[in-house]
Amino acid sequence: MHSVFKMKIKSLLLGLILIFVNCSTLSKYSAIDGSNFKDDTKSLQDKINGLASNGILDGGNKTYHVTSLWLKSNMTIQNMTLISIPTSISDVSVINIGNDLESNIYNKSGVARSSIEISRINGGFKNITIKNIKIDGNRSAQKKLDFASRDGGKHGIIVKGFCTNLNIIDVTIKNCATDGIALYRGLHTNLDSGKELFAIKNVTLRNVTSSYNRRHGGSGESIDGLIMENCKFQNNGLTINGGKVEGDIGAIYNGNLYGNGWDMEGYGLGSGMRNIEIINTEFTKNMGGGIVFYDI
Repeated sequence: MHSVFKMKIKSLLLGLILIFVNCSTLSKYSAIDGSNFKDDTKSLQDKINGLASNGILDGGNKTYHVTSLWLKSNMTIQNMTLISIPTSISDVSVINIGNDLESNIYNKSGVARSSIEISRINGGFKNITIKNIKIDGNRSAQKKLDFASRDGGKHGIIVKGFCTNLNIIDVTIKNCATDGIALYRGLHTNLDSGKELFAIKNVTLRNVTSSYNRRHGGSGESIDGLIMENCKFQNNGLTINGGKVEGDIGAIYNGNLYGNGWDMEGYGLGSGMRNIEIINTEFTKNMGGGIVFYDI
């Protein structure tokens, strides 16, 4: 049975105005011709790598096909549509902050490996803004999505490891093979030190819509400071198109569809959550719960 859960809270928040310089604009996108399209991953990644501190990567409101993009500290990425190129291997997310795996050609790249080391230590990545971006996870064309493979590990935006001050503003995410947004401490951090620590701090989601993702609209753990304002997490975890192909079938656990609007799960010391504020945000028509808190 679909969940119907709606939370609307009004709250006064202080606004923070940030001024960025060193703006890099991408060249015009090469249009799709049938099944042939340009892989824009390297072009975008090179521009990310070349940004100075507090730089902006502006996509000029064009559309780009990518496998995995790896962000860095003190940057903004904005004004573009990103469509996931289908793969038959697990753990290939569209936008990545941090990394904890070297299991495929995408997360073994030089920038992906350096992301492991940065996100492993306290502090990690800092001051990242993702703004006015549309992400299509192309779930129907994705493969390798079984439960043993972390339900595919193919997210729209994923954080793994230490990250502080992340803003996701005016972003629409749909059709991801796993979650729209995932915020995790990762497999590479050691937070079980006898006292409660948090890997991810000060995250703001504002005007975010995450829908029709194969598992959860969003998920997270090890978070201290999360604001969701004017967001919608809808129609996640559902089977689409009659379940014709693997990516159409909602994520399954113990024989049942289980995707939630937002899934908050703790796994012991170092994976808890605190200081969560939810403002005028909806969690509706998801397969499982609207918003789930488990052992946090």
